[in-house]
Amino acid sequence: MRVQRHNFGFTLIELVLVLAIIAVCAAVVAPSLAGFTRGRVLPNTAAQFAATARWCRSQAISEGVTYRLNFDADAGKWWVTKGEGTVFKQVTDELGKEYPLPEGLVIKTDLQSAEDGLYASFDPAGRTQPAMFRLESGDNWVEVVCETPLSSYRILPPGQSVSK
Repeated sequence: MRVQRHNFGFTLIELVLVLAIIAVCAAVVAPSLAGFTRGRVLPNTAAQFAATARWCRSQAISEGVTYRLNFDADAGKWWVTKGEGTVFKQVTDELGKEYPLPEGLVIKTDLQSAEDGLYASFDPAGRTQPAMFRLESGDNWVEVVCETPLSSYRILPPGQSVSK
């Protein structure tokens, strides 16, 4: 009596053929995905900016120290400082690093420059300095706003604006 064997699996030719089909599909789709990442720079930067502002507020409350979200529109960057007595020093942990704006992005604000720079302040009682930050890239823009001293910074939906 002869026992029939069933070979389950793929031959090398079948595997090579499937890999070739996947490679052709990837080559066709890749150019359209390249534009996807460029189109996400503005919203991703706005999300990162808003997250940094929320972090400043929560750190100020939890540590009982004033935090500042500083920014330099000319240099295209923002960073976090922490009050130590009467001096503010740059924070080096977690979200305290310096953030450069991606190329082609411009940041504008309704904040008035103080003697020691341009910043939004977060105090230990949870109060936040209301402000609007507008990130622009060509004709596209996104606004990150804090409308009242007791609210957090948030990203406005596309098409909404608080600027004049």
